[in-house]
Amino acid sequence: MKNLVTLLVFASCWMSAAGAAHACSCEPVSPAAGFDRAQYVFAGKVVRAEAHTWHVEVERVWKGHERLGRTVKLMDAYSSTDCQFFFQLGQRYLFFAILAKGGRDVFYHHLTPFAVEYLQAGGERMPLADRSADTVVVAYALCTIPEPQAALAEIRRVLKPGGRLVFLEHGQAEPVWRQGVQNRLNRVWGALAGGCHLNRNPIGLVQGAGFDVREERREEFPMRFWLLGSHYSGVALARSG
Repeated sequence: MKNLVTLLVFASCWMSAAGAAHACSCEPVSPAAGFDRAQYVFAGKVVRAEAHTWHVEVERVWKGHERLGRTVKLMDAYSSTDCQFFFQLGQRYLFFAILAKGGRDVFYHHLTPFAVEYLQAGGERMPLADRSADTVVVAYALCTIPEPQAALAEIRRVLKPGGRLVFLEHGQAEPVWRQGVQNRLNRVWGALAGGCHLNRNPIGLVQGAGFDVREERREEFPMRFWLLGSHYSGVALARSG
């Protein structure tokens, strides 16, 4: 297999009902917490399965594009402990991961495996039933979706009561002078970057769509990416009523 990267899987206990079997006494981790901790988030299909080892064809990456190849090798770090995970051949899973220290291999903390179904649709009109989703994850999308308010209204529609919106976005810079630069370059940038907007305020969009932001983190990009503005991540709940 080409572009093979070896990954060591440390499995935690949160998982959905479908797709994987496990035996473990470790502390559960929610998908929202997993996404927040993860340095790498990717989905893929298990194409080869051995004893505590799985080869996965990576189909989509939300974090860690620069380190993931087309195929990865997952190794169960808990093969000699009470935590063991078994992934089914031919099934697709969503992997949340963090990079560990040491060696040439890439070590992953496998936080939330679940079977994945791909639906191709615009964010403004999703083919999902009302109140059918426990969690919605939006990663670097509100900057590009033509009608972000409509997409956020759809997210409210499909979330179950108490369901969470986990977001990870870039947007309006914190220093005012950088906002001016973003405003001036926004149209040119959008033409070059597939409709991406530099100057949208993710927090304002989420709050304006009827969500209460319960967890929030604002950070700065490295200097070479300063034009992208500030980095926003957090968890929000829909307001009742």
